[in-house]
Amino acid sequence: MKKSKILFIDDDRDFVEANKIILNNAGYEVIPAYDGKTGMQKAINEKPDLIILDVILPDINGFSVCREIKEDPNLQNIPVILFTSIGAKPGGYPENIGIQHKADAYIEKPASPELLLEKVTFLLTTSAPKSKIESEKPKILLVDDDPDFLEATKQILLANRFEVITAKDGDEGIQKARIENPDLIKKGAVLFGSQCIVVSIDAKRIKNRWHCYTHGGRFDSKIDVIEWAKECEKLGAGEILLNSIDRDGTKMGYDIELTRRVSSVVKIPVIASGGAGNLNQVYEVIKYGKADAVLLASVLHFKKFTIKGIKKFLLKKGVNIRW
Repeated sequence: MKKSKILFIDDDRDFVEANKIILNNAGYEVIPAYDGKTGMQKAINEKPDLIILDVILPDINGFSVCREIKEDPNLQNIPVILFTSIGAKPGGYPENIGIQHKADAYIEKPASPELLLEKVTFLLTTSAPKSKIESEKPKILLVDDDPDFLEATKQILLANRFEVITAKDGDEGIQKARIENPDLIKKGAVLFGSQCIVVSIDAKRIKNRWHCYTHGGRFDSKIDVIEWAKECEKLGAGEILLNSIDRDGTKMGYDIELTRRVSSVVKIPVIASGGAGNLNQVYEVIKYGKADAVLLASVLHFKKFTIKGIKKFLLKKGVNIRW
């Protein structure tokens, strides 16, 4: 593996040699220079991965050298550490001057080998060239109806180099998830396991197909439900909650065709939702719609049925029920 090259510019030869040993032992190649002009020429010729630079030099001061490096299109991406005996209190005058000259870090002499190596490692890691895929920020879709929580969490994620997409409810989240192609489903599956990731789909029939709707069923995303369900499974979803907008609240029974179509194209469990009015309808969507589970709302809220009673009914019909 190729060693990272560090250009060390300082007129104190003993100091350079001592730090060269530290950096060599850590696996870095060190190129010494003992004045600003020589350092600039070596920066041009050697194209180092990082430059450590003293402020007080016999010819050009380190601030000016740093400025020249950062204004050269061929050198400007090389991180520069100002390493000097001038006081470096956080926010102090010398450090502020260094920042104005575009230095990437400022260390006061004497510094421990641990501090030097920490700065070097950090800058080499964060400034290393990345492939297009690596350089793209991971996208996070953040869904919550609390605007204060949404904004606070967004700022934390932005500070940690994530690109953040926000949605105020789950319906809006579906549309943004498809359009923005976030890594939320995939990341959630990796972090917590697919069994923890349930994707909710609000489906509405449009002629002979179904579209994903958002904003409580008011907005047609034009996204095909069948294709979106397959994509969700590929991204790592563990279950799909499939709600039929056409049947929701009608008590006319579940959309068996919709449920069957989705269940037939994915291997993950599908939860049927929307339309439950009696127990036979629950049984039918399991038997003919191939649903793995069912969601019931109003029939339970208004105590038309009990959970225990539903389970007993389905057991008599031969459905395997978890107690």
